[in-house]
Amino acid sequence: MLLQPRDYLNSYLLYGMMIAAVVGVFIANPQIEMTSQIQTSSESLGYMFPVLFVTIACGAISGFHSLVASGTTSKQLDKISDAKVVGFGGMLIESFLAIISVGAVAVLSKEDYTSRLEIEGPVALFSNGIGGMISTLGISETFAVGFVALTVSAFALTTLDTCTRLARFTLQEYFEDMPQPAAQVVAKNRYLSTTVVVILSILLLASGEFNTLWPIFGSANQLLAALALLTIAVWLIRKKRYPLPSSRYPCFFMFTVTLASLGLFAWKNFQEKGYVLAVIAALLFVLAISLIFLAFKSLKNEVKEPAKAL
Repeated sequence: MLLQPRDYLNSYLLYGMMIAAVVGVFIANPQIEMTSQIQTSSESLGYMFPVLFVTIACGAISGFHSLVASGTTSKQLDKISDAKVVGFGGMLIESFLAIISVGAVAVLSKEDYTSRLEIEGPVALFSNGIGGMISTLGISETFAVGFVALTVSAFALTTLDTCTRLARFTLQEYFEDMPQPAAQVVAKNRYLSTTVVVILSILLLASGEFNTLWPIFGSANQLLAALALLTIAVWLIRKKRYPLPSSRYPCFFMFTVTLASLGLFAWKNFQEKGYVLAVIAALLFVLAISLIFLAFKSLKNEVKEPAKAL
């Protein structure tokens, strides 16, 4: 009842904010104060490769978006040919929004950015930066900052709603093949499965483990993207439609990035005695290797040279 009309109305907020921000940038003509010095490593994050590709977990490719595409977006398309326009177009718009976000803070010096980020937080920092540029259009700066903050908040709510729905889908699909009566009740009752997801989420937040697990989110998310690409490649090969470089090479790259990230993350936390995170990262690493092995094994009888085909 609320999903489509709410997202439809929120799209006007997003497009309006982006258009106003672009015009505001040209009129304000702000000076870039952020340092142009390039650092290949950080004490808190590690080396630029692979951290860069798992920290920015949206835009070009995202495991979360592969779930959204399969569970939510696909059910709202009028025809299959719309998938490319909606999917690829959505990633382009999100990448463009990322550029606008960089512009919102590039007008600050590194020291000013760091201090304000700790005091104001990322949402307020983004809203003040974009709002200040929009105000050059003759709009009250207070109204402009509030408008940008409203847009961010509205899309945060849609993300939470989508996450809950996807978690419910996953939970139902997990139990639907189990013969036990209790499992079938969870699989077939959307209200019960949603309640289970919400309660588990509340317990995770209340336990405080969420803050501990958050750093590994980027790696897990992009690992999911790599698995989505692997699934597509395997499906194409089984259908005798050998994958084009557009699905094959990104798959190789994403697995390289995520496996490197998980390996470094596990080793770093092991050295710092963060054994919980180290074990989780190691398990995800092993899971990825296992799925690659199973993919090659499933194709053994499909093609003579599965490694070359993939």
